[in-house]
Amino acid sequence: MEKIYLGWLFIAGAVLALLPVAYMLFKAIKSKGWPTRMAMITYNSLAVKKAGYWQGRTALGGDLIKYRYNVERVDYTGNQITAADLVIKLMVASDGVLEHYPEQTMIEVAYNPNKPHQALLQPGLTRWNLIPLITISIFFAAGYALINGLL
Repeated sequence: MEKIYLGWLFIAGAVLALLPVAYMLFKAIKSKGWPTRMAMITYNSLAVKKAGYWQGRTALGGDLIKYRYNVERVDYTGNQITAADLVIKLMVASDGVLEHYPEQTMIEVAYNPNKPHQALLQPGLTRWNLIPLITISIFFAAGYALINGLL
């Protein structure tokens, strides 16, 4: 009987986790059609790490990257690389990814035409958007197995 309750807890957790992931996937798919603007990288935490000033800081406590762009004569600052940043910020902004965006370089960003303050360096679906689905699937499978006595 306890396994059945635990199974339902796993399934409930998976459903709750699916809500932000579904929003992230929707945003990623929509972002592929967003207009683009040129932006300048104004901050990259990789430069801070390499300079030795990273001690005592946490990646969750601050921005890993910042860029500045202009839409209809209004300046905006963005800090998202992909739509998945909301869910798995640390994985998306790994050192390997940050190396592609050195400070003071010009890059193209896609911005939401309805909310110009939302922009992404890498619009569309990326592998980072799919990783949370693997974890959610594992929770669903464990819940199903517990409910049906397979575990």
